[in-house]
Amino acid sequence: YLLSIVENNTVHGNDVRMLAAILAKNAVPKVWRWSVEDGDNENGITNEARDNGVDQRQKQQRKCERNNARDKLPRLLFTEVDDRVALHLRLAVANIAAFDFPSNWPNLIQDLGVHTSTNETHVNRIRAIKGLRDVFQATRHRKIIIKSPGAVRNLVTIQAISQKAKDEREKTTVAAAPAFRELAAQALQHVQVTMLTGPSWSQSGTLAVAYLKCLVELTPMILSHDATREDLQKFLENCTLVLKETRMYPMSFPPNGTPTESGGIQEWNRLVDKIFRTTLR
Repeated sequence: YLLSIVENNTVHGNDVRMLAAILAKNAVPKVWRWSVEDGDNENGITNEARDNGVDQRQKQQRKCERNNARDKLPRLLFTEVDDRVALHLRLAVANIAAFDFPSNWPNLIQDLGVHTSTNETHVNRIRAIKGLRDVFQATRHRKIIIKSPGAVRNLVTIQAISQKAKDEREKTTVAAAPAFRELAAQALQHVQVTMLTGPSWSQSGTLAVAYLKCLVELTPMILSHDATREDLQKFLENCTLVLKETRMYPMSFPPNGTPTESGGIQEWNRLVDKIFRTTLR
């Protein structure tokens, strides 16, 4: 219901739709904290005992709500005209990812990644990259929360929970790792355009910063992943070069091609400084 309000921008104003988006984002933990099938823990690391007392009708309702949200949110995110509403839609996606990625939303990275292509508007590319960053952050930092300590009575139970969390983390790494190569390549490409002040240096600067911030969240997830080891090593070597090129700024004069009109030099220096600071992270 809340997402239908967000979707209907011809009837509801932006303030009402933003409130609906905030409520939808905040409702995710309540809607997602239950398993939806008897004997099956949909979220991988939650406690199956939480389903005891939830009747079949409630389970089916929650399952429908989840499916509807996973179907609608990516589409709404990239068609939304108000950046404030889009922000909360993006965070709602990340909140769901903490529960559902990768087991129950295996295509999430592809759903967002497809919008980073050059065929998309600059706004949507930034939203997609930030969306990926939020997803990596949410899944990298998710924790096991045991609300009933009495349920953990022995070492066997603790080991089972620990193993389940480990398995879920490994699945997440395997699902997220393939995105690294393209994200790293795009980050370095846009850093180069910004530094050489090509025709699109301003947009490339904001894209470079967004890609680098996304990689700040993804890189720790894949440090021990063999399949990406070579790509990661190459990227870190290139980051060393980026730091060497950007640490000398701000510049007192514009490089070739940088607009000299009011604000142009300052904007370029600001973007280069952001690239430097983000690469340091």
